[in-house]
Amino acid sequence: MGKIRGKWTEESMKAVVQSVLKGEKSIRESSQRYCVPKSSLSDRLKNLKRGQEAVLKPNTDNKGTFQRTFNEEQERMLYEHCKKLDAQLMPLNRTEFMKLAYQFAEVLKVKHRFNKSTKMARKAFYYDFMTKYEDLSLRTAQSTSLQRAVGFNKEQVSRFFDKLTELMTKYTFPPSRIFNADETGVSVVHTSSLKVISSKGKKQVGKLTTAERGRNVTILLCINATGDQFIPPLFVLPRQRIDVELKKDAPLGSIFDGQPNGWITKDGFLKWLTLFQERVKSDEKSPVLLIVDGHGSHKDLDVIVFAKEHHIHMISLPPHTSHKMQPLDRAIMKPFKNAYNEACSLWMRRYPLMKIALKDIAGLVNEAFLKICRMELAKSGFACTGISPLNPNIFTDLDFQASLFSQMDTDSQPENASGPETSKSLCQPEQSSFLDLTVPGTSAKSPNVLEAISPLPSSSNSKFKIRKGRAEKSEILTSTPYKSQLKHAEH
Repeated sequence: MGKIRGKWTEESMKAVVQSVLKGEKSIRESSQRYCVPKSSLSDRLKNLKRGQEAVLKPNTDNKGTFQRTFNEEQERMLYEHCKKLDAQLMPLNRTEFMKLAYQFAEVLKVKHRFNKSTKMARKAFYYDFMTKYEDLSLRTAQSTSLQRAVGFNKEQVSRFFDKLTELMTKYTFPPSRIFNADETGVSVVHTSSLKVISSKGKKQVGKLTTAERGRNVTILLCINATGDQFIPPLFVLPRQRIDVELKKDAPLGSIFDGQPNGWITKDGFLKWLTLFQERVKSDEKSPVLLIVDGHGSHKDLDVIVFAKEHHIHMISLPPHTSHKMQPLDRAIMKPFKNAYNEACSLWMRRYPLMKIALKDIAGLVNEAFLKICRMELAKSGFACTGISPLNPNIFTDLDFQASLFSQMDTDSQPENASGPETSKSLCQPEQSSFLDLTVPGTSAKSPNVLEAISPLPSSSNSKFKIRKGRAEKSEILTSTPYKSQLKHAEH
């Protein structure tokens, strides 16, 4: 039944009160039959039982108790504040929003019917607010590290696009000759974020996995901007020797490397780069552009020399920006992980009571690899990052909001790396009671009222002493100056 606020009449209220007092129907049944709000009916019945007067006529002036707490300007201030917090990666959950609305009403000294015991706005206010501002919704937030929040800034991104434009102007790479390579990890113990069918009333829904903990395998994937060429992946297994059994059912053309920790090294990347060159057949007349992150294996001198000799022009992304600027991260990695976890689940149903082992990883990755080899995924990844088609203005000032609250270098680390202070966020201020808020120069109409109650992130709130470190930046890795810099560092 839809909302019936203020739609009932004095006659319907009299009829429903008499029905309940005579014991003909319950409060719930009577309210539904006569279209009278249950809460309004309950209030009047309580007054009658206490011997007090009960007004049966609806208040037509302000629709009873459902008058708006905030005016349009105040609601707009609340809306804008929520948008600012979201842009700076500090969004409010529902409980935090209802507490903020209560504190806002108290500071403004407006009449409200919020819950004074819990110091929260009522759910009805929350739902009305979210209905009014349709561009807001309750969503699951993705964890974003402080380094990523601060690292993705306008200066670093502009530098990358300047370097990319320089390469594109000089070599005019067509989309089919622009590639992105990136590593990800898979485990013999799969996980799944997909919902499953289960019985109602169960306290916990379980799903069978191989074990509680498992060994990780690094997979290097590579695609081009047209999505018509997926380079065979590199598998880095956590062992010294690679047996033939470990390569069973792998994607055609895949290569393998063994490392005790399962991480990629410069030797493994150079081995894959040789495969890459054989596949793309780069030469002086048809060079290729390879976009990578700033991992050390990509910046080794032997890797750079090989790339230059075979006309593979490599450019690195700015540090801590892959979640925004890496085409594989934006469009491929999540579908790949979902497809891999789905393949693992099917394997567990196919072979009950058996454990997924390292020898099964290649085949499971192959199933996932075939599912993500789609042109539309690759094209969307390069387009949404502004790489192909080239669009240096793909990111707006709103995208850089999270980096504006701190002037901290992207590679800075806290000096007091141990102790209780390190558990506090750089942007988490000391809590103060809203009743003690006194903001100089702040009026009830000023947005500073909300910022005083719920402060926006600011470097002035930092509890850290920042130690400046060596800042990494986007570089054309195969450029002569960078190569000379590497040679000088080795000597």
